[in-house]
Amino acid sequence: MPRVCTFYPFLFAAALILGAAATACDAQGDDDAVEPGEVIEAGGPSVVTGTETKVRVPTGQLTITVGNPVSEVDPTETADVTARSASSGDSLVGVVLEWDGGKSVPDWQEPLLPPGTIDPVVTVVAGNHRTEVDAPMLPLAAAYFVGVEGGAEPAIEIEFDGVTQTVDATGKRDAGDAAGLYDEATAAAPAETRCDTERLEGGVTADMTCAWGVGAMAYVVDAGWAPHAGVWTVASIRSSYDSLTVTADGESPSYTVTGVDDASTLAGKRASGMVIRSDRTDGFDGALVFEPFISEADLEIVQRLDSAIRSGDSGPETKDFVFRRTVTVGG
Repeated sequence: MPRVCTFYPFLFAAALILGAAATACDAQGDDDAVEPGEVIEAGGPSVVTGTETKVRVPTGQLTITVGNPVSEVDPTETADVTARSASSGDSLVGVVLEWDGGKSVPDWQEPLLPPGTIDPVVTVVAGNHRTEVDAPMLPLAAAYFVGVEGGAEPAIEIEFDGVTQTVDATGKRDAGDAAGLYDEATAAAPAETRCDTERLEGGVTADMTCAWGVGAMAYVVDAGWAPHAGVWTVASIRSSYDSLTVTADGESPSYTVTGVDDASTLAGKRASGMVIRSDRTDGFDGALVFEPFISEADLEIVQRLDSAIRSGDSGPETKDFVFRRTVTVGG
């Protein structure tokens, strides 16, 4: 008897639909694979475990965690609650960036740093791919998964105003030309010396207040990074002149300071740069930047003063004075 083949149209149609659905799912799976260099947001810093490394920049400190490579992450580990996988043969590496909000910066240094105009740039480098990720500029943590090609070892680059530091997958930090940020000298606040009433040259009494001190910084606004991965010597000087009284020939006219030109030197050298903290006519409030770092030296404070006679007093309408004081700092 001849064999009879029965054709069931509905079964054939179902097979076509299922086959198409499987093909679509496969295609969607490929589309969802995280390619090398691609970044997805993690579900929070707690989902990434790895080695923590603290990296200083002039305006604060980043704590960086580099996770171990994985092939996939489940929905609880991603911000959009979606499971993701690395593309075939590649991996995903978790990265956590936590910013301290500038809390690590000594108070005395803050006026000498950029006022939030420069942020660190963080880049994940793996193989031929460089992927920039957003660093939080608030005291918060940001967490990401980054696609990494094959067996490439990821590294994190942190760049600030042209100088780059690197953290490798083991957490080892290479500070490069930012090494001065880790110099112990930068941790110490300048020990201030103060003065009040001073005698100037030519029988002049200055009713004034002043303070000065010398510290170290790796980076100063306008001056930028200290050369040779070192630190600057920073002389902080404050002066305020209430009055200058000239005693001569039985007269004692008083003058009001109308302008100050600071020409101070350290170890006989003029400053490489100057930062004015407060612009004023009756005194000086700023910092002088010297190269290189000098741990002990003579600071000669020299301020040339323009002044005008006070109402009701007799004498020249204007007069120039010089305040000069030499102190040994450091040691």
